Amino acid sequence: MFVSLSGRALACAMGLVIGLGSFLPAIAMEGTSPQAEPAVVEFFTGIEDGKIEATVIPRDSKKVTLQLKNKSDQPVTIRLPEAFAAVPVQAQVAGGGPFGGGGGNGIGFGQGAGNQAGGQGGGQGLGVGGGQNGGPNGGFNGGGRRRDRGGAGPGIFNVPAGKVIKVKLTSVCLEYGKPEPSARNEYVVKPIETLCDKPEVVSILCSLCTGEVSQEVAQLAAWNVANEISFEQIASLKSKLGLQQPVYSQSAIAAAAKLVDVVSAEVTADARRANVTASASTGR
Repeated sequence: MFVSLSGRALACAMGLVIGLGSFLPAIAMEGTSPQAEPAVVEFFTGIEDGKIEATVIPRDSKKVTLQLKNKSDQPVTIRLPEAFAAVPVQAQVAGGGPFGGGGGNGIGFGQGAGNQAGGQGGGQGLGVGGGQNGGPNGGFNGGGRRRDRGGAGPGIFNVPAGKVIKVKLTSVCLEYGKPEPSARNEYVVKPIETLCDKPEVVSILCSLCTGEVSQEVAQLAAWNVANEISFEQIASLKSKLGLQQPVYSQSAIAAAAKLVDVVSAEVTADARRANVTASASTGR
C-alpha cells in the first residue's frame, strides 16, 4: 500500500518510547543475607553476547510488544537504550547491505533522503524509545531524559533466569509512505542510528515517553523531522470517507510544530555545550 498526501493510509516505520514505573527493591528477611543484585545488562551488549534475546512484534504503527528473554542461568536487569530501531526482516535481506538495496527499507533514512518511500517490497523500520514502564516488569526510573527537562530515563526491566517478559510499547512511524506493520511481519531490533541519525527524533520519543505529548502529536513531529514532511502537507491530508474531513486537527499540528521547535533548540544547545567542552579540553 502506498501513501499519498491525499489519503489516510499513513503507512510507516515506527518509533517507540518506553516510560518507567516505580521499582521496589526486595527487603531481606530478618536473619538472612541480602540477595545479590541481578547483573545489569545493556540491551545491545546483551544481545551481542548471547545473554538476552529480543523480539519485537508490531500491532500497527502505534503499538508494539517487545519480548525480552534471559538466556542465562542467572537473573538479569536489562537496561534499554534511550532509543532503538526495529526493522522488517524482509528489508534486511532484500539487497547488499544490512538493510538491503531495494526492499522498501530504511537505507539513508534520516541522512538527507527526506522523501517518501515507494512502499514496495516490505514494511517499515521502527524507532523505539527506552523510557516507558511497559507493564509490571518495569524497573525504576533510570534518570532524566535531559539535564534541564527531567522525565523518564532508559528503561530497566528485571528478567528471571531462562524466562521471557513482554513489554507493551507505544510507537511512532519513522518512514512516511511505507506499508503499515502488523503482527504478521517479522521484525528485528537495531541501533536507532541505522534507521534515523537525527537526535531530534530521540527527543521526540522521550517527550512521548514522559507523557509530555500524545502519540498523535509525537507522530506528526516525527514525520516532520525524520521525513521532512511539512506541516502544510500534513494539514492537507483528507479522509477518504464521507465529507473528506482533515485527518489531523489544527491543534494537534500546532502542538507538533511547537514540539519540533523545542527539541530542535535542545539539540542546538547540546551541540554548543559539546563544542565548549571540546574547546576547553584542547586548551583553545
